[in-house]
Amino acid sequence: MTTTYKDLATDGSCGLSWDDGIITSMTPAPSARCPFEYFHEYENGECLPLNPDDIPEDYTVRPIVTLEGMTQQRWSAMTDFQRSSLRDYSGLTTQLLGFEGWRVEVDTDYGETRRFIVGRSTGWRPCHLELPRRDSSGGSPASKEYKSVRKLYRVRERSYT
Repeated sequence: MTTTYKDLATDGSCGLSWDDGIITSMTPAPSARCPFEYFHEYENGECLPLNPDDIPEDYTVRPIVTLEGMTQQRWSAMTDFQRSSLRDYSGLTTQLLGFEGWRVEVDTDYGETRRFIVGRSTGWRPCHLELPRRDSSGGSPASKEYKSVRKLYRVRERSYT
């Protein structure tokens, strides 16, 4: 479920993107000009890349941040709202949605039957995990599709005392 924008425009100089389909005093951008030109800085005649955080919160147009070129440093610097609006859930297994924290039994397309606890990774593109035990600190990524999934029971939370 990747966020898409109808009229996504990106400035080739500063690298920021915006939705040109939203009508404001600055957009649609006339003559394909960047609505963030006021914030451009130049070095040796070249426009330096702009950080979306350099644009004031109350500015008319908000830059659109995409997952392209995402790094842990950029992700950590974002607010929770920015992360939740940008997170790409395409790595999750549709059949396991809502089963996080449950032990399930699955039949695979290869005729094998497995049991595991459904977990979920973190970050900008999470995936479901097959956790072998309640005290596992990680597991294998879940398959994209199973022949069948049966919910067995809710796993009680780990206690650390």
